[in-house]
Amino acid sequence: MLYFTRWKALATVLTALVVCLCAVPNFFPEATVKTWPAWAQRRLVLGLDLQGGSYLLLEVDANSVKKDRLDAVRDEARKVLRDARIQVTGGIVVRGDAVEARITKDTDVATALSKLRDMSQPLGGLMGGTGQRDLEVTETGGVIRITVTQPAMLDRMRKLVNDDPGVIGQIMRPQPVFAGGKMRGFRVYPGANRQAFARMGLRAGDLVTAINGTPLDDKDRAQEIFGTLNSSTEARVTITRANRQQDLVLNIAQIAAEAEQLGPGGDGNIPMEQAPVEAPPSGE
Repeated sequence: MLYFTRWKALATVLTALVVCLCAVPNFFPEATVKTWPAWAQRRLVLGLDLQGGSYLLLEVDANSVKKDRLDAVRDEARKVLRDARIQVTGGIVVRGDAVEARITKDTDVATALSKLRDMSQPLGGLMGGTGQRDLEVTETGGVIRITVTQPAMLDRMRKLVNDDPGVIGQIMRPQPVFAGGKMRGFRVYPGANRQAFARMGLRAGDLVTAINGTPLDDKDRAQEIFGTLNSSTEARVTITRANRQQDLVLNIAQIAAEAEQLGPGGDGNIPMEQAPVEAPPSGE
């Protein structure tokens, strides 16, 4: 039989009591705990099995998120430089944690740097007033390097956890586009289901500027407006393709049903007479 002196037994009981008291805040709402004195707000973080209630654990593949973001930055940089008629040597490539482009003519470096820096936007939400931006654009010896900042990556992963991409997220990959500090819309690229993307009548690099007549020029509401596609059966989108504006009528309900049959690879056979309707270009 183990024997403990009285002072050891008392010390054990007091230690256990202190630990239990530190766990008490876990059983009260956060708003209630904040009204307590500062010393009483200290807590031990309990495991989910001890906290009670139901929880859903979500995991984000950081490498996959980074790759998708860099691919989108590369595509947008290619479009920006092509529109500015700036030539690059060796193409625009993803190298390591950045997108790199070697400008062919030294006289074009300053212009290219300015154009690419316009792609960088302030981070919104709680970090909006800190001066942090989503992209860092630098130049060394004619090579322009575009890096996605760490705060931007964390913000992106939080959004992936909080937002359900729905069927649209499986079909297309939107990238917000800004010019002169003003939002122009979303540049769209194929998602996991490339064939469903093509069946919508879209092409990689199309700039969606309006949905159902509502312009996507307000960065605070544009994501919300774009997200309405997930709950729509049909939508009319205005796009700019090759500097020409046109309207497309997307039969989202039909495409969604087809996407489920096609799966991520998009290898199914769907009769072409079911293609979405393309409205006449605006102004014609």
